[in-house]
Amino acid sequence: MLQLFGMTDCKSTDTPEQPGLLLLKNTGEPTSRPYREVLGKLMYAMCCTRFDFAHAVRHLSKFVANPGEDHWQAAMHLLRYVKGTLCQKLCYDGKAPFPLKGYVDADFANDIETRKSIGGFITFVASGPVSWCSKAQPTVALSSTEAEYGSLAEGAREVLFIRQLLADMKMEQSCSKIYEDNQQAIRLAINPEHRARNKHLDMKLHFIREEVERKELEVVYINTNDEIADMMTKPLAKRPFLHVRNIALGLTRGSAEGAE
Repeated sequence: MLQLFGMTDCKSTDTPEQPGLLLLKNTGEPTSRPYREVLGKLMYAMCCTRFDFAHAVRHLSKFVANPGEDHWQAAMHLLRYVKGTLCQKLCYDGKAPFPLKGYVDADFANDIETRKSIGGFITFVASGPVSWCSKAQPTVALSSTEAEYGSLAEGAREVLFIRQLLADMKMEQSCSKIYEDNQQAIRLAINPEHRARNKHLDMKLHFIREEVERKELEVVYINTNDEIADMMTKPLAKRPFLHVRNIALGLTRGSAEGAE
């Protein structure tokens, strides 16, 4: 990919996106650069192994219909990140019982055009990431708690699917932990009280609470600094991005899990 787009000798970067980068729809003529081609190849890499630039690919995909020069430069920035991380790899612990856990997060009203929140999750089996997602939520959330709870529901569905898959492979799981950094969302998941202002979340509330009561899931608080799914929801600055990425790759441990 780097050879195809003439980036083999480029200077590498430490993050897939520039922190604070704001990309808008191109209202002029589209760029003549092969934007769709480079984005398709980046998307393939992201789907296979590269969870660390899932948000960047999701963001760039919004402009594939009419990309401008600024979108092309953002794609080249991502290629420079790829250049600097060619030696990274996913590692898994081969020792049973292959514990399953998930991380979920949301960035409230992140999309400035639609005001939809960006949600994301990443799941781990045997200490390595096996599935991840970064996408805009289908409806506009009215609060950060609602946005976080929406991501919690999506992450819970993924964890339950993988639990069933592992059970079919005779790899039964104990209660799976889902790490969330929003205290109010956690309270909604474990507290049976019904609040009128949250009644529009009723189905998601009952879904997660039922799984918590069945001891299939446990929603656990994690410090925002160690929330791996944070990289799925927005561009992070160099230091926090490298911190959560290295936790996901098993290079460092988060403080919350270290305490456990």
